[in-house]
Amino acid sequence: MASIERIGERIFQQEGGLMRLLIGGAFCLSVVGLPLAFGYLFAYAFALKSDPFAPLPPWERWTQMFIVGLHALAVFLAWFGIPFLAALVLSGIFALAPGGVLDIFAWLAIGVAEVFGLCLFVSAMIHYQRIREWRALIEFESIFKPLERHWKKLIVPCLAWLGFMTLGLPLLPFTFFLGITVFLAYAVPLLSRLDAIEMQSNP
Repeated sequence: MASIERIGERIFQQEGGLMRLLIGGAFCLSVVGLPLAFGYLFAYAFALKSDPFAPLPPWERWTQMFIVGLHALAVFLAWFGIPFLAALVLSGIFALAPGGVLDIFAWLAIGVAEVFGLCLFVSAMIHYQRIREWRALIEFESIFKPLERHWKKLIVPCLAWLGFMTLGLPLLPFTFFLGITVFLAYAVPLLSRLDAIEMQSNP
């Protein structure tokens, strides 16, 4: 399996790839544009399930992209948003300590939530794309099983994503879209393996 570095190089070397990433980042700047950005990520993830080397898709079929983007955004809010919100609450509690002695734990809680939330989001989106029903969002076993099997291979990409988000904080909408796109290209083929095996064993 290709490393996260080679995947990033492949995406950037694709003709028109940088412009497509910039468009996605620009859509992340507004509430109205978010469904389109997530619709694009949804389409890219779907293509990666069948072709690990799938190129970035073109920006087209705007209505369909917006609709599936609402679905992808719901998955994101459920599996990334809730852990992140919980981490924010926990960090707020740590911030009450005098002298900021627990600030390191506050940042650690947020970082852990971001990493776990990202993995859970990708796994949940793969599962949702498979059964295409809202009950997929609460089928915990199906979402956690691929992560339990492949978590070791996700450590380095997750840390790379977290570092990239931290360094690119001033350009967050663009770094977020770029980072999550590269992570999808690595994680979706990896986590889809178990999904494919289950489909073959349950025709």
